[in-house]
Amino acid sequence: MAAAAELTSPGHDHAPETLVKRIEMLLDLAGMPRRLAGSGAEAKLIPLLAEEATRQWTAAFNPRPVSKEDFETLYENAFAGSA
Repeated sequence: MAAAAELTSPGHDHAPETLVKRIEMLLDLAGMPRRLAGSGAEAKLIPLLAEEATRQWTAAFNPRPVSKEDFETLYENAFAGSA
Protein backbone atom coordinates (compact mmCIF):
# COMPACT_ATOMS: atom_id res chain seq x y z
CA MET A 1 0.00 0.00 0.00
CA ALA A 2 2.84 2.38 0.75
CA ALA A 3 4.34 1.74 -2.68
CA ALA A 4 0.94 2.17 -4.38
CA ALA A 5 0.62 5.54 -2.63
CA GLU A 6 4.13 6.37 -3.88
CA LEU A 7 5.42 6.76 -0.32
CA THR A 8 8.14 4.13 -0.82
CA SER A 9 9.44 1.83 -3.50
CA PRO A 10 8.05 -1.73 -3.76
CA GLY A 11 9.59 -4.07 -1.17
CA HIS A 12 11.05 -1.26 0.93
CA ASP A 13 11.87 -2.54 4.43
CA HIS A 14 10.21 0.37 6.20
CA ALA A 15 7.07 0.55 4.05
CA PRO A 16 4.62 -0.33 6.87
CA GLU A 17 6.05 2.31 9.19
CA THR A 18 6.05 4.88 6.40
CA LEU A 19 2.39 4.18 5.65
CA VAL A 20 1.42 4.40 9.33
CA LYS A 21 3.22 7.74 9.70
CA ARG A 22 1.39 9.12 6.66
CA ILE A 23 -2.00 7.97 7.97
CA GLU A 24 -1.25 9.48 11.40
CA MET A 25 -0.24 12.74 9.75
CA LEU A 26 -3.51 12.82 7.78
CA LEU A 27 -5.54 12.09 10.93
CA ASP A 28 -3.80 14.94 12.73
CA LEU A 29 -4.32 17.27 9.77
CA ALA A 30 -8.03 16.43 9.69
CA GLY A 31 -8.35 16.68 13.47
CA MET A 32 -9.73 13.16 13.67
CA PRO A 33 -9.42 11.04 16.82
CA ARG A 34 -7.36 7.86 16.67
CA ARG A 35 -9.59 5.98 19.11
CA LEU A 36 -13.33 5.37 19.19
CA ALA A 37 -13.38 6.81 22.70
CA GLY A 38 -12.25 10.14 21.25
CA SER A 39 -15.16 10.18 18.82
CA GLY A 40 -17.82 10.12 21.50
CA ALA A 41 -18.61 6.40 21.15
CA GLU A 42 -19.66 4.59 24.30
CA ALA A 43 -17.98 1.31 25.29
CA LYS A 44 -21.32 -0.13 26.39
CA LEU A 45 -22.42 -0.11 22.73
CA ILE A 46 -19.63 -2.44 21.59
CA PRO A 47 -21.76 -5.64 21.77
CA LEU A 48 -24.48 -3.96 19.67
CA LEU A 49 -21.95 -2.65 17.15
CA ALA A 50 -20.41 -6.13 16.88
CA GLU A 51 -23.80 -7.76 16.35
CA GLU A 52 -24.68 -5.27 13.64
CA ALA A 53 -21.30 -5.74 11.97
CA THR A 54 -21.92 -9.48 11.62
CA ARG A 55 -25.08 -8.68 9.63
CA GLN A 56 -23.38 -6.30 7.20
CA TRP A 57 -23.03 -7.61 3.66
CA THR A 58 -19.27 -7.01 3.74
CA ALA A 59 -18.84 -9.58 6.52
CA ALA A 60 -20.21 -12.26 4.18
CA PHE A 61 -17.27 -12.11 1.79
CA ASN A 62 -14.46 -11.27 4.21
CA PRO A 63 -11.38 -13.38 3.33
CA ARG A 64 -11.52 -14.91 6.82
CA PRO A 65 -14.63 -15.85 8.78
CA VAL A 66 -15.47 -13.13 11.31
CA SER A 67 -17.59 -13.79 14.39
CA LYS A 68 -19.37 -11.42 16.74
CA GLU A 69 -16.56 -12.04 19.24
CA ASP A 70 -13.99 -11.06 16.59
CA PHE A 71 -15.84 -7.80 15.98
CA GLU A 72 -16.10 -7.15 19.72
CA THR A 73 -12.32 -7.55 20.04
CA LEU A 74 -11.79 -5.25 17.08
CA TYR A 75 -14.08 -2.57 18.54
CA GLU A 76 -12.57 -2.91 22.03
CA ASN A 77 -9.09 -2.42 20.58
CA ALA A 78 -10.24 0.55 18.51
CA PHE A 79 -11.97 2.03 21.54
CA ALA A 80 -9.14 1.74 24.04
CA GLY A 81 -6.19 1.63 21.70
CA SER A 82 -4.95 -1.86 22.55
CA ALA A 83 -2.83 -3.65 20.02
